[in-house]
Amino acid sequence: MVKRPTTPPKGLAAMRRDRQRDPDHVEPGPGVRRVPPRPDYPNPRKPGGQPLADPLDARQSRLGMRLHEDLRRELELLAREDGLRLSTFVEKVLIDGVNRRRGRDILDRLGRYRSA
Repeated sequence: MVKRPTTPPKGLAAMRRDRQRDPDHVEPGPGVRRVPPRPDYPNPRKPGGQPLADPLDARQSRLGMRLHEDLRRELELLAREDGLRLSTFVEKVLIDGVNRRRGRDILDRLGRYRSA
């Protein structure tokens, strides 16, 4: 969780005064758009978003497949029954197929090799 400062953000007028007091500040020439500097802390109105995921969980490669429309329709129906997206369902089917073919679980639910 991000700690937010307890002081309220400065207004635009206060930021301009601080800039004018700064001896190194140079006013931009004519025709230059002035953009107020960004505060050093995140905007309290914006949501924090999702927590950061484990980088090892990211899928690193893609696979494209050509399918008959009937097969795709059946896969979509099965995915909907399981409450999954089609790509997630197909990934699950492929992992299950590899594990069954090898006779043991060599891949985990994300498709990574299981640690011994």
